[in-house]
Amino acid sequence: RSDAFEKDLMVESVDLIRLIQEILAEVQPECELASVEPVVVSEQSEVFIISDRKWLKVCIEQLISNAIKYSRLKEGIKKLEILIEQRQSAVFLHIKDTGLGIPAYDQSRIFDPFFTGENGRTNAFSSGLGLYLCKKICSQLDHKLTFTSEHQKGTCFTLQLKVISKNLQNCKVFSFYEVCFVSLYRYNEEKSRVGGMSATSTAY
Repeated sequence: RSDAFEKDLMVESVDLIRLIQEILAEVQPECELASVEPVVVSEQSEVFIISDRKWLKVCIEQLISNAIKYSRLKEGIKKLEILIEQRQSAVFLHIKDTGLGIPAYDQSRIFDPFFTGENGRTNAFSSGLGLYLCKKICSQLDHKLTFTSEHQKGTCFTLQLKVISKNLQNCKVFSFYEVCFVSLYRYNEEKSRVGGMSATSTAY
C-alpha cells in the first residue's frame, strides 16, 4: 500500500558513494560466483543526495543484484560498471552490466508487477516484483528510474537523484518543511547562476 510506504519514509542526507561501497561489500560473494567484476567510477570522493537511505539501498541492491544474476549465464569475466555523474542540481547513478540484456519485446513491461519476461522464466529466483518495487520506491522518493538495454549485450539502469548543497550535507534527517526549503534553496542557487539573482533572496 502506497500510503503505508509513505509513513515509513525518512528523508535525509545520504552519502551515495559510501552507500554503494556498503552494498558492493555485501554482494561480493555473489560477484565472485558469477565472475562479475564491479567498478565504481566517480569524479568526486563524496556525493551527497537527498533520499531515504533504507529504501534507496533496497532499490540499488535490487538493480545490482539483477545485473549480477543476468550476467551469471554468460561465460568469462563480466564487467559491472557503476558510474556516478553529477550535473548541477542532479546526480545520475548508472548501473551498467554486460549480461543477457532485455529483449525488445519485453522492455515495455519490465516494471509491471509479476512480469518476469524471457530472462526471468529461465531463472527460478525471479518473482517479477524486484523492478516493480524499484519503480515504486523511486516514485515515492521523487527519483527517476530509466533504462536502456540490448539483447545479449547488456543493460544500463539510471537513477536520477537530487543533489544536496554542501552547507546542508551534515543534516541527518529532514522534516517536510526542511525538504521544501532545500528544494527552494537549490532552485534559487540555479536561478542565481543564470540570472544573477541571490541564492537566498526568496527562501523564507
